[in-house]
Amino acid sequence: MSKKCPVCNSMLHISQPIEINQQVVCANCGLELEIVWLYPLELARVSGPATEESGENKIKNKNKKHEELW
Repeated sequence: MSKKCPVCNSMLHISQPIEINQQVVCANCGLELEIVWLYPLELARVSGPATEESGENKIKNKNKKHEELW
């Protein structure tokens, strides 16, 4: 089966058999995708671990940026 990458529009060639939750990586741009529906084939971006800073780190980083301006 084939599907276009949503970022770079390269054709992704997915070998059979395919399964829901199977991960696919675009050879052109490296985007990680996951099969979320089989017929028609539907892909979604793989969500990585949350990178949200804690509130304390946000304040420290904001203060550092403020100090750099002066």
